[in-house]
Amino acid sequence: MIIRRTLTPYELRRHSENYTFVLGYQRVLEPFNLNNYSWGYVLNSAAVNGLNISHQFQYDSSAELTQVTTPLGGVLKWAYQNDYYTGSGRSYRAVQYRYLQAVSGGTTYQWNVQMDAAVVWHGVTTLAGRWGQYSKGVELQHQCSSFPGLATAYEEHDTTGAVLLHKDFT
Repeated sequence: MIIRRTLTPYELRRHSENYTFVLGYQRVLEPFNLNNYSWGYVLNSAAVNGLNISHQFQYDSSAELTQVTTPLGGVLKWAYQNDYYTGSGRSYRAVQYRYLQAVSGGTTYQWNVQMDAAVVWHGVTTLAGRWGQYSKGVELQHQCSSFPGLATAYEEHDTTGAVLLHKDFT
């Protein structure tokens, strides 16, 4: 049986959570050409004192977050790519793949993140993944003029490309 109750402000002060943060110090390489850049701090773990649980964090050589391990053994991972904007001549780092393993030793699911060719702003971002026998794609359309990055539409597709769900945002 689960009993829930709201704590009074006095009880919240007496029972507030305390955390321990462990920092690491690592050499940071420039992400585009891996030249030495500097040294920096990264968060290695965040523990809830008294509960003996913590989140673990891992980074690549450019201090980009690549993995989070949850207290129950679940894992989130990210892989990055260079993202070029032809109109500005600039390049940014962006997530190319996202992985999820809900429990330790469980199945790992992968999402591919694809963005349209961009001059200044991306107009469409597509997330595609396969989970067991199911495959699904999600497409986000973005406004590129007055409010760049603001989602204007959302679509879900099946493996054949058929639209399962479409929503427009105004």
